[in-house]
Amino acid sequence: MTEQEIASYYEQNKNNFMTPEQFRVSYIKLDAATMQQPVSDADIQSYYDQHQDQFTQPQRTRYSIIQTKTEDEAKAVLDELNKGGDFAALAKEKSADIISARNGGDMGWLEDATIPDELKNAGLKEKGQLSGVIKSSVGFLIVRLDDIQPAIVK
Repeated sequence: MTEQEIASYYEQNKNNFMTPEQFRVSYIKLDAATMQQPVSDADIQSYYDQHQDQFTQPQRTRYSIIQTKTEDEAKAVLDELNKGGDFAALAKEKSADIISARNGGDMGWLEDATIPDELKNAGLKEKGQLSGVIKSSVGFLIVRLDDIQPAIVK
């Protein structure tokens, strides 16, 4: 079958290839009388107190990493950092993780549920603290704890 025969068949049978437009409707049924009832400050406070977990931003932690392919590379980078090397510059130059390297190693803010186990197990507690060389599934890591934001109730 040639392209021309296919195009001709399609033109003659266009309607067979069309489906009616479809859409999905979602709605919330509201009762006008209920909407008119005033809500007191005490009711609002009570609801807030009972549902505070819905108004909490969990603790967030910010890390920077340098990822290398070999342990020797990671040790060399760690030596440079311990001699006062600039973490962001070394991450851009030496890290095998292209995404974080672009940002000077910065991984951004991570909530506990999204922090990789290698970072959790590094035992970093203070801002600016460096890990040792960490073996991971993607190679070897050097991690720096950049900041911690405690959980906040909004």
